[in-house]
Amino acid sequence: MSAPDIPLTSIALGAMLGKGGFAEVMQAAVELDGKTVPAAAKRFASDQYFIQERDLMLKLQAIPNASSYLVTLIAQCSSERLLLYELMPAGDLESYLPQLRTADARLRIRLMLDFA
Repeated sequence: MSAPDIPLTSIALGAMLGKGGFAEVMQAAVELDGKTVPAAAKRFASDQYFIQERDLMLKLQAIPNASSYLVTLIAQCSSERLLLYELMPAGDLESYLPQLRTADARLRIRLMLDFA
């Protein structure tokens, strides 16, 4: 299994979503198979971290039903150390969690058990 390696010209980078010690994540629009797809573009500080995460994600995506628990790696731009992930339609987890304060208790318990 592999992720298509696309040129930077097929990627329109947008607003910064977050930044950590090893990478930064930006909104992006990616041209794949003639369609524009919204994505999260993760740019790595070094080749080592880029290769490690790419290889790990490809291994995890090969596990049956793993897509239920992970965002999908849809492409890469190896020349720029970019991994392109599906953009989560409901937004990031940090923004979603405050909404759970008013959610049904059974749902909150189920989510806590799933996260544990």
